[in-house]
Amino acid sequence: MNPPTARDIFLTGHPTFAARYLLHTILEREPDSRVTCLVLEDDLERAAAQIPGPHRERVRLLKGDVRALDLGLSGREYLDLTQTVTDIFHLAAIWHMSAHRRRLHEVNVQGTLNVLQLARDTKNLNRYNHMSTAFVCGNRQGVIMEEEFDEGQGFLNPYEETQFEAERHVRKHLDKLPITIYRPSLIVGHSATGQIDSLSGPYLLMKPLVKIDVPLPMPGLGIAPLNLVPVDYVVDVIERLSLEPEARGRTFHVVDPNPLSARRVFELVALTAGKPLPRGRLPVGLTRLMMRLPGLERPLRTGAQLIDNFNRWTIFNATNTAWLTQDDPHCPSVPEYIEPIVRYLKARDEEGES
Repeated sequence: MNPPTARDIFLTGHPTFAARYLLHTILEREPDSRVTCLVLEDDLERAAAQIPGPHRERVRLLKGDVRALDLGLSGREYLDLTQTVTDIFHLAAIWHMSAHRRRLHEVNVQGTLNVLQLARDTKNLNRYNHMSTAFVCGNRQGVIMEEEFDEGQGFLNPYEETQFEAERHVRKHLDKLPITIYRPSLIVGHSATGQIDSLSGPYLLMKPLVKIDVPLPMPGLGIAPLNLVPVDYVVDVIERLSLEPEARGRTFHVVDPNPLSARRVFELVALTAGKPLPRGRLPVGLTRLMMRLPGLERPLRTGAQLIDNFNRWTIFNATNTAWLTQDDPHCPSVPEYIEPIVRYLKARDEEGES
């Protein structure tokens, strides 16, 4: 791995979960780099508060929006970026699987097109780093290779479809721009603290195991792999590979190379929380129906989207990632970080947070 060099970085997505951790990682590892963050107006105060004190002078916050022409910036601001930026990290996206299709398209697809325009206009671009998702594979099953993309797959929800469309636009520029694409699987909290912004996705299915003192059934068989990755591992890989010349023009699955089955993951949650192990199973169709009952539909909608993944045999091959990282960083296995995840779940529950 080449040593960090001074970079002038443009980052979208701050102060959302992964973007915030990536910003902190860059600031800690690259003492000579500067970062400009594109931030929605409503998030400016929170974004400023989450910049580590010792590094404030190296971070500039620009009010803007990836959905807008020229990213919602003034002509002078946009021109300044095209003259000074060396590296772009595009992490701004809507990750909720249940979000409305129109909003997903505006942010995930149109937002990517607008950031790509900035990349084309940038005079000294060294790398455009695009955060996609492993779930652009849609409803495919079996082994998914990093080089594979459009295999005629269908999609389980508009989130997967819009992320696929966004990556499709990025891939059209592989021969024109220095691009690296990252495809994480399901991102969970920090492996040391368990911290996460929103208890959505797999957390909606973990919470009952932590709270309830009776055995709960699994949604479906639960024997397919459930691929989880802690946020610190994801941003570690992105920051390191963004400095690696061999990563240009490549796609990387940022995944657990040895995922556990869904049932084993939830057994570990119950064991760690001191609760009864899951017992029996509910058919997938019945589980989905129950999640549509009045009062449950809204809070469990994202969890319902995950049910389809519990019985789908999908294995994300990560040859490119293994080749360039050489096991450093190391992806923690679920047993290595399940305790902080459960501890954080309990703390959030005691505080009455969702």
